[in-house]
Amino acid sequence: MKSRMVLLMVLAMAAMTMTGCSSLHRKGDPSAWQPTARNDVDKAYVAKVNAQAAQSGTQVLWNQPPQASASNGH
Repeated sequence: MKSRMVLLMVLAMAAMTMTGCSSLHRKGDPSAWQPTARNDVDKAYVAKVNAQAAQSGTQVLWNQPPQASASNGH
């Protein structure tokens, strides 16, 4: 009986700790997930992929946009 109570207390404390840690992130702050402006993005490739996606009715959300290489004239 006593060991069951201790187990329940440990589980309750673990659950409270996990929920407390997950609430520390500012979910309403868009700067936490938006990428910073970068000048070395391969804009031609991004435009091509976005156009192809639009034809099929989808939208591309770039997490890490492709880098422009020095060999393609950028």
